[in-house]
Amino acid sequence: MDSNIVTTTEISLFFGVSERIVQKWVQLGCPVLIRGGAGRGDATKLDSVAVVRWVIDRRIARATRDRPDAALKRIQAQLAELDLCERQNKLIAVADVEPVWAAAILAARAELLGLGARLKSLLDSRYGINVDQQMIDDIVFSALQKLSESAPADPENEGDGGAEEAHEADLFESDGLTESDDYAEPPIVDG
Repeated sequence: MDSNIVTTTEISLFFGVSERIVQKWVQLGCPVLIRGGAGRGDATKLDSVAVVRWVIDRRIARATRDRPDAALKRIQAQLAELDLCERQNKLIAVADVEPVWAAAILAARAELLGLGARLKSLLDSRYGINVDQQMIDDIVFSALQKLSESAPADPENEGDGGAEEAHEADLFESDGLTESDDYAEPPIVDG
């Protein structure tokens, strides 16, 4: 048998981490030769050299992600993407949307405020009853009041990176490769 082929237990001992962390690495893409089953004797087999390369690559990716030049390149790429979207008319300026949106909201408000009189007339004629229009107007006004009091989303307070950046951070922060009580740095061996 090839001496590079090891079990998750052996990899966990080599890196000084729990087997649970090695299993997490496998879920995150650590190379596997043979996936083991749930029972004993069906151990997952790994190529130790490939696993070491994978761990090193992840650490390098995490280290370079935090460098200032990497942050600058990431921001430049985002600006280039925004510029391209703008040239392709995939972006709309707030100044262009706001007046149209405000007009639509005011039209909807006016329509709802006139609802009481229309409903009263319809219900009175159809059912031969005398509906209290003020009751309908109060309900509509109350609903409009609640809508006006709800805080609008503030784009100024949202994160710059959005969901994509949060997902990327999750991959690096929770990948089992960060220092935590479950992870000890691999031993440094002098040549």
